[in-house]
Amino acid sequence: MIGVSIVFAIALMVGAFSIIFALLDPLVGDFVQNGSDNSISPTQAVAQLAGTAPPAGPTATVAPEIEPTATVAPTVAATPPPADAFTPDYQVTSSTRINFRQGPSVENAVVTTLAPGTQVQSLSESQITQNPSADRLAATGRWLRFRLEDGQEGWIRDVDVAPLAR
Repeated sequence: MIGVSIVFAIALMVGAFSIIFALLDPLVGDFVQNGSDNSISPTQAVAQLAGTAPPAGPTATVAPEIEPTATVAPTVAATPPPADAFTPDYQVTSSTRINFRQGPSVENAVVTTLAPGTQVQSLSESQITQNPSADRLAATGRWLRFRLEDGQEGWIRDVDVAPLAR
C-alpha cells in the first residue's frame, strides 16, 4: 500500500508541475529558451519590423573571404647605453689592495678597498694632495676621481691606477 501511495504522489506532482508550467509559459517564454532554433538577430528583427527583410528563420552567415597580407617584422633600433653607464677606462695597478676614499686625501673615509686589476671609470676630476704632511706617500701626487661598476664614486691616488690599454 505504501508503494502505491508513493507512485500516486509522484504522478500528482508531475501533473501539477506540467499544468503550472503550461500556465506560466506565456509569461516567462521570453526569458526561457524553449528549444526551437527560430531565433533571429536584433538587426533582422528591426529589418522585419521595417518591412525590408524576408521572414525570420535560421540563416547561414558566410564570412567574407579576406586576402592575406604580407607580414613585416618590426625593426628594433639599437638603443645607445645611458649617459651614466659604466665604461671603465682605468684599472688599479698596485700590487696590493688600495683604499677607495670619499675625498682626495688619506684623512677622508674609506668607501671600500679595491683589488689589483679592478677596472674603474674616470670622472675627469683631479686634485693635488690636500694635506701633504698626512699624505707622506703622496706628498707630491695627485688624486683622481672615479666611479665603480656598482655606481659608488670616490678618489684614488694617481700612482695606484693606469689607463686601460685599448
